[in-house]
Amino acid sequence: MKYCPLCERTYDDEVQICEADAATLRLDTARPDPLVGQVLKGRYRVTKRLGQGGMGRVYLADQLNLGKRVALKILQAEFADDREFVKRFRQEAKAAAAISAKHRNVVTVYDFDQAEDGQLFIAMEYIEGQSLNELLSREAPLDVRRALRFGIEIADALAAAHQAGVIHRDIKPQNIMIGYDDTVHLMDFGIARMRETDSGTRLTRAGVMMGTPEYMAPEQIEGGEITEKTDIYAFGIVLYEMLAGVAPFKARTPASVITKQLREVPSPLRTLRHEVPSTVEQIVMQALEKRPERRQQSMAAVLAALKTAVGDLSSEDTRAREDAVARTQIAGPATVFATTIAPSPEETTRRGWKKPVAVAAVALIVIAAVVALFMNRGTSRSSSRDTAATTERAAPENAAPTTPASPAPPVAESGRAVVPPGGETTRADASAPSERELPRAAETVTPPTPRAETPPPDTGEARRRADAAREAARRRALEAKAESDRREAEARRAAAERQRQLEIEMRQADTARRQELARQAEANRQAEAARQAEAARQAEAARQADAAHQAELARQAEAARAAEAKAAEDRRIAAVPPQDPTRLRNAVEQRLRSRGLLKESAEDRWGVTVEVGDGGVVRLSGRVRDVNLQNETVRAAREVPGVQDVRANITVPGVESGQDLVRTRAAIEQRLRSRGLLRESASDRWGVSVEVAANGVVTVAGTLRDAALQNEAVRIIRETPGVREIRENITIPKRAESQ
Repeated sequence: MKYCPLCERTYDDEVQICEADAATLRLDTARPDPLVGQVLKGRYRVTKRLGQGGMGRVYLADQLNLGKRVALKILQAEFADDREFVKRFRQEAKAAAAISAKHRNVVTVYDFDQAEDGQLFIAMEYIEGQSLNELLSREAPLDVRRALRFGIEIADALAAAHQAGVIHRDIKPQNIMIGYDDTVHLMDFGIARMRETDSGTRLTRAGVMMGTPEYMAPEQIEGGEITEKTDIYAFGIVLYEMLAGVAPFKARTPASVITKQLREVPSPLRTLRHEVPSTVEQIVMQALEKRPERRQQSMAAVLAALKTAVGDLSSEDTRAREDAVARTQIAGPATVFATTIAPSPEETTRRGWKKPVAVAAVALIVIAAVVALFMNRGTSRSSSRDTAATTERAAPENAAPTTPASPAPPVAESGRAVVPPGGETTRADASAPSERELPRAAETVTPPTPRAETPPPDTGEARRRADAAREAARRRALEAKAESDRREAEARRAAAERQRQLEIEMRQADTARRQELARQAEANRQAEAARQAEAARQAEAARQADAAHQAELARQAEAARAAEAKAAEDRRIAAVPPQDPTRLRNAVEQRLRSRGLLKESAEDRWGVTVEVGDGGVVRLSGRVRDVNLQNETVRAAREVPGVQDVRANITVPGVESGQDLVRTRAAIEQRLRSRGLLRESASDRWGVSVEVAANGVVTVAGTLRDAALQNEAVRIIRETPGVREIRENITIPKRAESQ
């Protein structure tokens, strides 16, 4: 725990600067909290301290009558002395309670009251979880979807508050709780609004600005008009911090932060985190406009914009997944074509529709060359003329004739020979392609000597046509399969989309049904509450009317008794023969001398002197050691027969309020005398005597006729200024009690 050396407020350990006067906090572990263990108003037992804020301290407490845990926010002591603040406090607490009862993202307010020592407190719902400030200190920046969900819940709560006419004025991560179910709970509704009253009375010291500089709007810093757009600015800073991981304005001192709030423009959100959608960045940057009129018109508009941005983000993710699935399904047939036929190097530079045609042409050429090789191997024993004729026919179909080489003997069937037109046989080069290889564009293949049995000339053309037909059929089959796969994928996507729309409609219908049931239940609850409130109001009105009637009857009876008592006292005084002042003075001095309270000479330091005036009025003056001797002196003088009144001016050393005690006693006796309740002398049967001690403690003793007079005497003493405690010892005769 830390404390401020200037204002002595306490804070949590992670806080470094005092919010009130910007002083550096110090550690304080020696002083125990006096409120821990106490019971407030007989209902709340304080168990431990949770934290400290600019307006007060927060404690965990047990509500004794219900047996549940609550959070108590106890405001600073200086606020309890301001009557205007107390009135505003109750109004704002009622408004906060009304908001929390209708919105699930607002911390519920259970009770608000004033403790025995005068401190104001609010009993709120205790949220088990962590504050948004604690969450950001560990996980900032938050996931975009999670941050937007938090932002939507906060904006929804603020929109409900603004609709009810309440401005929060202190939006910051410390006032936002995140429950274990990851639900947002907004706290301290209306507390910041209490910092100034409508009458212009400042509730803080002069020169001290309440609030957290990192989350204050420019108009709030400059002391301008506070509106709903002030909350929009603070909300924009909180959303910026959740998405970017840092607040838009940071500095080493609060004064520097305030300067940045007034003059600097925050860095664009996407420069710090590029995955944030541009629509979200536009919402945040508009909320952080310096001039209020440039921000969103209302918190409801901010809420609608955030919901739209989240919907667009979900749509983009859905389209991206569908495109990835489509690309995966279409890639299959393309792989079949690539692994079935290897195109020539010249064909790799072509694009578009020409590529399949070029591949098919190369395949036909290869097939034709292989067929020609087999045909020519069967006719290797033919005559040179037939060979030359065959060579002349094959040359236009394949390529130009090769250059003649040096003569070489014929080779066996295991080798491969080419025969030029002159009848010479040339050995094939070792690097020449095999029968299964593709012919290159720069080479000319000369078929071997054909066999004697020459097939019909049109056999190769027929086979080429058959192969081309088979290849075209295979290509059409592959295209049909690809088209079928594409249509099947489209059908699956359409079915998935219909299923998703159906689920959305079912969820919407279920949500609408639950909302309607909740609305009906809330309407029934409000109607029942209104009925009970009306019945309670009528019963209270009847009780108050009856109490007023009884009080009026008692007042009239008391007035009659007081008038009768005063008349009797007047008759008694008139019947008492006048006393000799000298003899009365001697009697009083003799009584005081017997108790050691008389001042015998001027050299005596302690004691009192006695003077007797007309009508039996005795005046005492002097100095005694303590308040008990002071009261004893007055009582001894009052007990002397013939003394009608005692007026004391006795001082006590070390008691600054000695004169105040005398005045307080005189005021009480005067009021009791006017009602006929004062015991004037020891011979009086009815009446009370009064003694006033230090610290405003009044002791009243005597005998009265009935309980009504007893209550009247106590009430008169309690209403006298300066009285703090009454010690009563008034007796009532049994006969009067039975009557």
